[in-house]
Amino acid sequence: MLDYAANGQYYFTKDKIDGFISDQADKLEIDAEQYVISINPVDCTSKDEYLELIDNNLHEGQIRMVFFMEEAPMELKSIVDFLNKQMERSEMLIVEAKQFKKDDFKIVVPSLFGYTEQSRMIKKTVTVKTASRKTWNEELYFEKLLERISDPNIVAKQKAIYQFIQKNPDLQVKFGAGKETGSISCSLPQFSNRNILGISTDGNIFFSFASLNHNDEEISFRELFLKTLSEKTDLTFPTDVRNKFPSKKPAEWINHTDTIISIIDDLTINLKEEK
Repeated sequence: MLDYAANGQYYFTKDKIDGFISDQADKLEIDAEQYVISINPVDCTSKDEYLELIDNNLHEGQIRMVFFMEEAPMELKSIVDFLNKQMERSEMLIVEAKQFKKDDFKIVVPSLFGYTEQSRMIKKTVTVKTASRKTWNEELYFEKLLERISDPNIVAKQKAIYQFIQKNPDLQVKFGAGKETGSISCSLPQFSNRNILGISTDGNIFFSFASLNHNDEEISFRELFLKTLSEKTDLTFPTDVRNKFPSKKPAEWINHTDTIISIIDDLTINLKEEK
């Protein structure tokens, strides 16, 4: 454990972590920038910024080490207690998962050791300088879109989606912070700050189904959104779409622009009436 902690900066390079992110993004059928946004990392809104933060934390030793076992010996608990009193930037915890069995049932009862108020007060957060990020706005977004997309119809349809989001008082506009690719997404802050869908400067539209799973309201909205899209458009989604952030190319979504706008508008109205 201590070997990994002390040498984490050498084991987990930026390139290796970037590879992990790309692998997960590929499984979800989204790009890496969208994946980072979907996991909502604290104080990070782009992949480059996220990688920089992880790299700095590893170099500064700002890490959490966790022993997971069925039963920890007292000697290990003493070591954890001693080190937590000495370390300012790192944290060491033990999770005991005691197992009990009755008939055909197995019950696991976890307990946490090492997190105390005394050790918490000792810790200090190291402020690290993260990579500069791009601050997108309406002007920059559509400038980049015009650079990358030659079809004026795609640009016009994206503008229609953006203007709808901007003018709808129930929707919140969010600009991404990607280094090269800009994005505009929206959420329904009256019940969740998680994104519903968005557009990007590669001309695509993306749906944030996997992020809408944290409470009953989000799940209910997602299911109704999916059902209505299936009924009113010919957009197709994989069976495990609830765990994905599917992206559609212009050829797939452009003819459904007005329908997508109408669906979201109706859903927001229904949500307000239910409230």
